[in-house]
Amino acid sequence: MPSVGCTRKWQEHQGRNKFFLNGRCVSSRQNLLFMFTFSLLLLVMCMFYIFCLPFLTIKIGLFVPIFMVILFLLVISTMLRAAFTDPGIIPRASAAEISEYNLIKKMAKTPEERELLNERIVNINGCGVLVKFCITCKIFRPPRSSHCSICDNCVLNFDHHCPWIGNCVGARNFRHFYLFITFVAVTSFFAIICICLHFYLVMAEKDGAFLDSLLDNPIPVVLILPFLASFIGVTMMIYDHTPLVLKGITSYEDYKCTFDYVRNPFDAGSRSKNLKKALCSPEPISFLDKRGKVLPENPYIYVDYKLLEKLKTKINNKQNQY
Repeated sequence: MPSVGCTRKWQEHQGRNKFFLNGRCVSSRQNLLFMFTFSLLLLVMCMFYIFCLPFLTIKIGLFVPIFMVILFLLVISTMLRAAFTDPGIIPRASAAEISEYNLIKKMAKTPEERELLNERIVNINGCGVLVKFCITCKIFRPPRSSHCSICDNCVLNFDHHCPWIGNCVGARNFRHFYLFITFVAVTSFFAIICICLHFYLVMAEKDGAFLDSLLDNPIPVVLILPFLASFIGVTMMIYDHTPLVLKGITSYEDYKCTFDYVRNPFDAGSRSKNLKKALCSPEPISFLDKRGKVLPENPYIYVDYKLLEKLKTKINNKQNQY
């Protein structure tokens, strides 16, 4: 716990998030579905290990349980990393920055001036990208960022908000999310094979009596239903996300048709490079500084007069065009 009289930045975070372990972990406040998913995952896997694997271990050997344990640990680890990693939350503007913006906004008297205040064009790999001002966070969102209405934060490289993990999916946890759904698909596939093999071996012992085998071993057969449902569900998610990863765009950009008619400046040049960029690039540094100490803000307001001059120049240029 933080020392007495010391306030950490995560304690004054204005978004709708929950923090754990003194700010080391972060998730959405709406995480009941994540808790249900995690509990169901543990329950199904425990029942699989209790009622299915012992018989297969005797008949086949230790390879099957060891392999399934490794897959299960990969599923759990990637799920927890995706659920409790800062997805790329961008801090809101400080009180001094908000005061500066409001002061500049008062000087903008015409709609053209106010429009120029809320939008900027930045150059990314030779392509102009529109950067918009977030009226909630009072910041200019970096390229590819968007404001999540559930978490009430701007998130870097926002992909989507995933209720199953109770967190946004963004620049810092996309790889964990993608690996999580991949490992779930692989684990479910092999679990279905193990259950079918288990039932086949039981039937062989009973001379092919299907009904007797089903009555003697009902639980392994019932377990095939949640594994089949999860396999179909996550396979559809992988089918949706993989083409986007190969093209170098996010789900949100695909939903907004951002690069349908313009060149994507974030394309690495090939599908393999885009895949490597999405899954193998170094994890971006967190902007939050969650465990940093809250310091008193400077009461003085600094006005960006250079921005004002640029604003006036752009307005004059527009007026001269007409």
